[in-house]
Amino acid sequence: MFDFGGGTTDFDFGKWEKSANPKFAYKMTHFSSGGDKYLGGENLLELLAWEAYAKNFQELKAKDVVIAKPNYDRIDTQRFGSFMQNSSGARLNLQTIASQLRPFLENLDANIIEAIEENENFEIKDFEKGFKAILLDRNGVETECDLKVDCKELLSLLKGKIDEGVANFFAGFSKVMAENIDDQCRAFHIFLGGNASRSALVKQAFENAKEKQLKDYQQKTSKNDFKFIIYEPLGTEASDKQILELTGEDVSNTPAYLKPTCKTGVAFGLLESRDKPNGIERPSISSNPVFKYDLSIEIEGKFHAKIHRDSLKPNEYQIFQN
Repeated sequence: MFDFGGGTTDFDFGKWEKSANPKFAYKMTHFSSGGDKYLGGENLLELLAWEAYAKNFQELKAKDVVIAKPNYDRIDTQRFGSFMQNSSGARLNLQTIASQLRPFLENLDANIIEAIEENENFEIKDFEKGFKAILLDRNGVETECDLKVDCKELLSLLKGKIDEGVANFFAGFSKVMAENIDDQCRAFHIFLGGNASRSALVKQAFENAKEKQLKDYQQKTSKNDFKFIIYEPLGTEASDKQILELTGEDVSNTPAYLKPTCKTGVAFGLLESRDKPNGIERPSISSNPVFKYDLSIEIEGKFHAKIHRDSLKPNEYQIFQN
């Protein structure tokens, strides 16, 4: 499960099968979970606004327009000096620019992405590469600003962040597979949830990562008996059509609150998975508690893990030296 929402990305790995126990209809074994607390659609939008501010910094600096730090990690807080503030005006400026960039983020499709990368002409509904915005200076006075954005730079930024999140998902999957998956499992199903997962960039990232995983597997084993099945983002028309093709069930008129969403902890999902007759068998995995961090040392600007998070066991000590 890859749940790419507005604020975070969460992923879970498990196995769903018919239960051999007559008390239950299905058996669901949860292996592991992970995620990225910053990779979300709204956070990416703030990051785009931050970069748009940078692109127009000289004009905005001349007008004394300030900006707030976006909700993302590894932000250079010294980049704009005193022009980065935590005031309500600076926050409003970030949101104002972000609102102008929302159509860019939400309306990208494969053709537009290709056109941007090939420096060809393109159009995005409700979006202009140059636009006017009413922003506030550090004294709270409104000023009209002409802003221009570099779509290729913004696209590259988006792709990089999404590719990184998908790579982390597959890294987690590889570890789960090594520890929990038996040799009979040769098909792995990937479900996409959250509104942000509807982006064409997510689909591209998964297709590219999938091909890399399969290539690595074939090189290591000389086998071609392994596949990933990536489903359309749940809750979309494309997903409804896919469900109809695969199961014969028409869910297009099913109320949204009853549809599968792949979201973590929605009410109907929690009710369905509670302990009840003919419900879902949920065995516990007797594995070591997963520590949240790898303990690493820094060498030439890179982290080198000395103690991996999952090697730590209860009541067992390891020496960490740098």
